[in-house]
Amino acid sequence: MLLKRDLIKEFTNDAELKSFCEQTWGDYIRNLDESIINKLISIQSHGLKRGNCYDDVLIDTYQREIWKFPPVPFDIIVYRGGEMRVSGRPFLSTSFYKETAAHFANKKNKIHTIIIRKGAHIVPSLYL
Repeated sequence: MLLKRDLIKEFTNDAELKSFCEQTWGDYIRNLDESIINKLISIQSHGLKRGNCYDDVLIDTYQREIWKFPPVPFDIIVYRGGEMRVSGRPFLSTSFYKETAAHFANKKNKIHTIIIRKGAHIVPSLYL
């Protein structure tokens, strides 16, 4: 019996994840302008929040660029450790690995499992 959850891909090792990212976004990312890449990876340094002139530029870049990334080819699982709704933050970081998300969780915030559906557009900042 095939369960619905068995149709959702969960990544458990770096080699498999890097291969997936290369097949899905490699060509697209290699053709991205370096200034765009630098703006997109800024989310790794801090959570982008509306109202800060520097962050507003980065958020606007995300809102413009995310739709240009090739869509996810099948359902995948990602994880978030921390709040799921943060005022002023239209983009929240997640991880392909549960262990990484655990580093951002605390006693109040559990680890959230998120299913990204086939066809969704994401920015794989880890692969940038």
